[in-house]
Amino acid sequence: MDRQLDFVLDPEFKNLPSLVNNMRGEGMRFIFILDPAISANETDYYPAFVRGKQADVFIKWPQNLSDDIVWGKVWPDYPNVTVNESLDWDMQVKNYRSFTAFPDFFRATTAAWWYREIQDFYDNTTKFDGIWIDMNEPASFVHGTVEGKCLGNQLLENPPYMPPLESKHLGLNHKTLCMNSEQILSDGKRVRHYDVHNLYGWSHAKPTYDALLKVTGKRGVVVTRSTYPSSGKWAGHWLGDNNSSWDQLFKSIIGMMEFSLFGISYTGADICGFFNTAEYEMCLRWMQLGAFYPYSRNHNGKGSPRQDPVSWNSTFSEASRDILNIRYTLLPYLYTLMFEAHTKGSTVIRPLLHEFVNDKMTWGIDKQFLWGPALLITPALEKGVTNVEGYIPNARWYDFHTAKDIGVRRQMLNMPTPLDHINLHIRGGYILPWQKPERTTAYSRKNPLGLIVALSDSGTAQGSFFWDDGEGIDTIGNKKYLEIFLSAKSNTLTSQVRHTGLDPADKLVLGVVRVWGAGSEKITQVTLTDANDTGHPLNFNYNPDNQELIIDATPKSVIVDQPFTITWTTAL
Repeated sequence: MDRQLDFVLDPEFKNLPSLVNNMRGEGMRFIFILDPAISANETDYYPAFVRGKQADVFIKWPQNLSDDIVWGKVWPDYPNVTVNESLDWDMQVKNYRSFTAFPDFFRATTAAWWYREIQDFYDNTTKFDGIWIDMNEPASFVHGTVEGKCLGNQLLENPPYMPPLESKHLGLNHKTLCMNSEQILSDGKRVRHYDVHNLYGWSHAKPTYDALLKVTGKRGVVVTRSTYPSSGKWAGHWLGDNNSSWDQLFKSIIGMMEFSLFGISYTGADICGFFNTAEYEMCLRWMQLGAFYPYSRNHNGKGSPRQDPVSWNSTFSEASRDILNIRYTLLPYLYTLMFEAHTKGSTVIRPLLHEFVNDKMTWGIDKQFLWGPALLITPALEKGVTNVEGYIPNARWYDFHTAKDIGVRRQMLNMPTPLDHINLHIRGGYILPWQKPERTTAYSRKNPLGLIVALSDSGTAQGSFFWDDGEGIDTIGNKKYLEIFLSAKSNTLTSQVRHTGLDPADKLVLGVVRVWGAGSEKITQVTLTDANDTGHPLNFNYNPDNQELIIDATPKSVIVDQPFTITWTTAL
């Protein structure tokens, strides 16, 4: 953006729209960033502010104090004026020449104005598929206001109890708006910013989400820094500006589990850290952990050294590619978990205690976590380790990398963890959908549907699969989706179609089925029965060393929105 002005593209990036169009043509997506604060004293005509002021969308003082806007300061500035964050904030206020206004997103007029600006940018500047909203605590570079003093009741600015803050400034308006600023709720009630401060990011997310869907006509991603419980209905979240350090790597697991409890499933931390210089080993371990963030992004601050996988060496990039390919392979499982979180209120990332609540050993575990009920992730979180201690709850578990039953339960296990490896285990009794990954999800989703059937001690397993066009708005409400239930018992895998409403272009064929824990007896035949015939033999391969049965149903072109049965026969 030009001098960080919302909705204004820097002339140096005049070819960005063409690049974006090429990317989108290959099935990639483009997300751009918007801050809520709007530059307020530009020397040239700035439509976003002019139209916002005309619509009276900006936060003001109470009418009995002033009729003026509460002026703050964020990123936009005049040419050749930069913000030096190393200086004392109070000292820098004197050097600011530009200032910003904060929209009041509780108002319907603000939502309409915000939509118009987003629509104008989409139509006249560049296309996009998602919006990243930042600095919406709301954050400011000054305390309260650029004038240096908040009007009205000072007890709201300096209450008897104060949380610890990072500077000598002692006020709740530390790097944010004055608490006496006034906002207007949808019913016309006037409230102090003090009463709704924690809801600012929440109020920002829904108008952004609504505008995105209306402008693009498709489902899109909104990622917000500031949230409140129920924000997850409209937005995902990253865990803020973290440090490139081992302790932040570990704490991101806790952050994800907390936000799962808040109903915000699409969450992750800045992989390798935002501040400071990332260290090789830590960054690689973070790539491995971050591959299992629902929102997975390697990101750091301007001026910091590069830390993306290709910036290190071939060993780093190959290890990162391997773990990301596992993530992409399991996207159908993650997608199904997100569907269940949306429709049932379940969690995607969850602690072990949520699945094994009666096992007191799981209650304090914060260095391992689960994807849904079935995938256990045990990352390396400390420098120099080549082994990690992880707890194995009371169930049958298979090593994801080898498909072998590990034969351990309800005890700590020492797991080898070389630098290019993360320990992953699949819980027996569950069926996980998967697809062979391609360069983008647009191509991956065209591949056949695979299944991992991890059998329990009794030889049973179950799971589900959700599928739609990947971009339609409210495909669930419009009944434009597929949901199937899968179960295995007595050497037979069956599917039950709970709902089917896909367009022909979105239908999938059944691919490779991997049955883990298939037993020690020799398998002699595998048969497929679908809705159209009485049965066909399938090609298969059985490995007695790890008891994995690999079945290839691809040649039969079985559409998975119709019931099917696969049976494997063992020698007498």
